[in-house]
Amino acid sequence: MDVPLIEQPCPCGNRDGSKYHCYRGDERDLFGILCGSCGKEWLQERFLENNTGVSIIYEKRRLFFRGKDRSTMSELGIDGLLPGSHIRWSEVVGSETIPADAIVESFEGNLLMSVISLQKLRFCEVTVGRMLVDLTKVSDLRLVEYCPKSDPADLVRARALTWCSGTEEYNLFTSKGKAFAEYCKCGPGHSWRTFWLAGSLVTTLLKTLLGPSWITGEEEDCATVVEQRHTKRKIRAGILFVMNGSAIAFDMQDMISEKRVTTKPEDFLDSFIMRFISVLRDSGMKVSGAVASRVSGGGIGSLEIPAISVSVSFFIGSVIRGSVLRAPQKLVGSVLGRAFGQAIHRSVKRGDEEVPIEDLHPGDQVVLPGHLSHPRCHAILVSVNVKTRKIRLIRNTYERGVVEEWVEVAPTVLRVNYGEDTSSRSSIVPGGEAVPGVGQEVIARARSRLGEKRYSLIMYNCKHFAAWCKKVNRDNIRCIEYSKEEDGLAQSAGH
Repeated sequence: MDVPLIEQPCPCGNRDGSKYHCYRGDERDLFGILCGSCGKEWLQERFLENNTGVSIIYEKRRLFFRGKDRSTMSELGIDGLLPGSHIRWSEVVGSETIPADAIVESFEGNLLMSVISLQKLRFCEVTVGRMLVDLTKVSDLRLVEYCPKSDPADLVRARALTWCSGTEEYNLFTSKGKAFAEYCKCGPGHSWRTFWLAGSLVTTLLKTLLGPSWITGEEEDCATVVEQRHTKRKIRAGILFVMNGSAIAFDMQDMISEKRVTTKPEDFLDSFIMRFISVLRDSGMKVSGAVASRVSGGGIGSLEIPAISVSVSFFIGSVIRGSVLRAPQKLVGSVLGRAFGQAIHRSVKRGDEEVPIEDLHPGDQVVLPGHLSHPRCHAILVSVNVKTRKIRLIRNTYERGVVEEWVEVAPTVLRVNYGEDTSSRSSIVPGGEAVPGVGQEVIARARSRLGEKRYSLIMYNCKHFAAWCKKVNRDNIRCIEYSKEEDGLAQSAGH
C-alpha cells in the first residue's frame, strides 16, 4: 500500500501518512482526516462554518482545522430517522439496563436498519462494527438530536465507516458507545479523545505492568464499588483502577506469590501503584493529586495529556480480601481528601457529561469535586473566566447557606444533562455578560435564595437546590417547589 503524501503535516509534527484516519464519501472523495497522534481533525472547507484558516495539505488537498463548536443533545422519538442519525435504545445486561448508541448507516427494507457502533467483545476489548437492528424488537428506540446542529450526514457516515474495520483494540473504557456516536456527529471532542487516545494509552501501560495478572481483570460498577468499598468478587490482594466512569479490579496474589515477596501484600501493592504513577509521568502525562503509601493505599488525582488537550480524574487503590483501602476520614478537607473526592465524583454518575469550561452556559447545573464525606457538590453556573480557569456559581452549602462565589476548577467539569430543550439556552458574549435566555431564568431563581440558611442533607441539600432552580422534578431527584407554607414547614423540620 502506498503511503499517502503529506506536503504540509499536522502541527503536532505527525509526518507518517499511515497514522491519519481518512474520511471518504461513497465516491472515495476525501472529506477529511483525523490525526492519530494528537486527535485534531482536518476537513474540506465546505464542512466548516467557522473556518480558522489553519490548514494542512494531505493527498494534494488542502484541509482545514475547525475550531470548537458548541452542541448539546436531546432525545426525541424516531420521526425523521435517516442515514447518519444517532440513535439510542435500551439493552439489558445481566440485572442492569444500559443505553446503547449507534449511527444509522442504511435501511434494509421497512423494518431493518444497518447501524455502526462501538461494540464490546470481551474484557477490555472493543471494536467498531456493523450490525442489523430489527425495529420491531428494539426497546425504547430514540433519536438523539443536536443543538444547534450536527455535521452533514455524509460526513457523519464517513467518520463512522473509517473505524468500521473490525480491528480489535484494548481499552479500559468499553462502555463509551455514546462518545463514539458524538464523535461521528460532531467531530473529536473531549469525550472521544479521552476514550480513543488517553484510554488506549493508559490501558497499554497498565496491561504491560500487570503482565499475566491482566487476565484476572474484571469490570466493576463504579457507583457500587465506590459506595460499598468492596469489589464484587473477593480479591485476595490486588488493585482497583477507576477512570472516566470505568472501574476495573485485578487480582495480583499470584504475582505476589511468584515473586516470593517477603513484605506485606499492602506494601507490594503500594510499590506497584507508585511505579504505575511514575510510568504515567514518564509517558508524557502530567499527574496531579497524591500518591500515598500506607495511608490511602493508592493514588488519587487527575492526569493531563497536554498534547491532546485531555484532562481526566482517576483513582488507583489497593484491594485486600475484597476491601478497597480508603483514605481515613480525618483527611477530609486536606489536599488528599479533596483529590480523593474528585476521583470519586468523576466516576459515579453516568448521566453527567464532562465538558470543557468554555462550553458551559449560564444556568447550567454543574457538579464539582468536594471531599470524602461530600464528593459531589451541585451548583448553578453564572459565568466563566476561561483565562483564570474560574467559574462563578450559586450553591447551597452546609455552613454558609446559599452563596454566590468564584471557584477555581479543572479544565473540564461535569454538567448535569436532563435532556432539556437547549434552543433558548443563554450564552456568553465577548464582554463576559450573559445574553437573555432560559439560563437567566435559572440564575434569577438561584439568586432569589441568596442568604438562605436552611441546608438539610435529606430535605434540602445542594442537589435539591440546583434541581429547584432548574425546575426539574424527577423520580431520582427530590425537587421541592417552595411556597410560603412549605417554607415554614421546611424550616420547622430543620430545627
